Amino acid sequence: MPAWSDFDIADFVGWHRHIILHEVTGPPFDLYCRLFGTFPTEAYGVNLTGRTVRNAAPRIETANDLAHLEKLATEQRIGCCSGTRYWSGKEFITMAFLELPLSDDGQAVTHFLILTVDLPPAARAAHATVR
Repeated sequence: MPAWSDFDIADFVGWHRHIILHEVTGPPFDLYCRLFGTFPTEAYGVNLTGRTVRNAAPRIETANDLAHLEKLATEQRIGCCSGTRYWSGKEFITMAFLELPLSDDGQAVTHFLILTVDLPPAARAAHATVR
């Protein structure tokens, strides 16, 4: 499993505004937001940089979201999920998240690098029919 230090921010040209970098903390399992790009800040209506997910955004990041990421951390798996922007009354907009576990010691997940995007209309239609 790679570490955040294995990457150079320049590797993400064009993606900078879509990046979230969480540090795993706990117990209980939580995520401390080291970096919250301008895209998720605009989408969520709040910048979570320097805050924990559990305390900063319970209306947006639910217990189910934390449980999902905790399972990814425990099983050391890459995640991919999508959902509507229900927290802002914009259910017509679907966001997608690619969740990449990172490890400082090569053993346990210590961080998540998450890339966020809005799905284009054609993908949103496909998403709606998959449920």
